[in-house]
Amino acid sequence: QDIAGCRIIVSDILEQDDVLEKLGRLFPKNRIVDRRLKPSFGYQAVHVIVEVVGYPIEIQVRTTLQHAWADYSQTLSDILDPQIKYGGGPSTMSEGLMEYSTGIQEIEALEKSTLIAIKETDGFERLSLKQKIQSLNVIKQNIIISLTHAKGRTEGYQFGFKKGYEKGREEFDDFLN
Repeated sequence: QDIAGCRIIVSDILEQDDVLEKLGRLFPKNRIVDRRLKPSFGYQAVHVIVEVVGYPIEIQVRTTLQHAWADYSQTLSDILDPQIKYGGGPSTMSEGLMEYSTGIQEIEALEKSTLIAIKETDGFERLSLKQKIQSLNVIKQNIIISLTHAKGRTEGYQFGFKKGYEKGREEFDDFLN
C-alpha cells in the first residue's frame, strides 16, 4: 500500500517508455505494473512503485489518451455507479469504455510504430510519415475532446459518449483506408 502518489502525463507511448526508463534509473529499487498490454477493465497506464525514505510512493505514467479515458471512467464511476471502474455498471457504459480503450491501444500502437519509422527513414517517406502523425494527432485530439465533453454529464451521457466515439472511430477507420 502506497502512502503517496503522483501522475506524469506524456504525449505518446515512446515518451512514456522514455519516462519509465528514467524513473528506473532514478529509483533503482522499484516495481512496475504495466497495464498497457493487458488493461484492467479498459484502464491503461504504467504504475511505478518506488521507495523514498523507506516509504512506497506510486508514480502513474499515462499518455494523454490514457489519462482522458481514466478521467472519464472515474467521472462515470463517481456520478453513475462506482462499479464502472471495475467493469460493472450499465453494460452500455462498460462496453463503450472497453471499445474506447481498444481504440486507444490501436491508435497508440500505430503512432509508436510510425514514430519509430520516422527515426529510421529520410526524404519523402519521412515527410509522408510525419503527415501520418499529424493525422493521428487530429484523431487523438478528437477523442480527448469527446471524452472531455462527455465527462460530468449526468443526463444524456450516452449520447455524448457514443457520438464522440463514433466520430473518432470513423476518422480512424478512414485514416487506415
